[in-house]
Amino acid sequence: MSKWDKIKKKDLKSLGEAPVEASENIQAPELAPRDKRFTGRNKRIAFTCRPEFAEELRRLAFEKNCYQIEILERAMEIYKKSLLSKSKKRETKKPLLNQFWKVNFICDNCQRKFIRDRVYSPAPDLDQLNQYPTYCVNCKKVIEEEKE
Repeated sequence: MSKWDKIKKKDLKSLGEAPVEASENIQAPELAPRDKRFTGRNKRIAFTCRPEFAEELRRLAFEKNCYQIEILERAMEIYKKSLLSKSKKRETKKPLLNQFWKVNFICDNCQRKFIRDRVYSPAPDLDQLNQYPTYCVNCKKVIEEEKE
């Protein structure tokens, strides 16, 4: 005879009475009202941070009356813009230096005076040379190395 047969044979009273509903004076705890704003966000991320950062994030979100993730999303947008602006600054090349012959000039980099020598400048022509910086042969090499 198996165990199950013994259980079937026993009277149902031996199992006890069926439970009754809990009394009405015991109530479930009240839940805070849900925020019904639809955000469209459904991907969870979790990260650890310093307590000061977490407090600052909560405070900013409270002041702006928005979610903490919205603060982080705005920070990400600003960070991307700063990266783009930095890359644009890198792309701007210093003007190429043109070579001219000049009598009596002073190098703008080393401040040495030259009587008759080659002068290097980003000036497009000799007439506009006074409006642009002028460099000697030695300083030209230094400036070109800085570009690289």
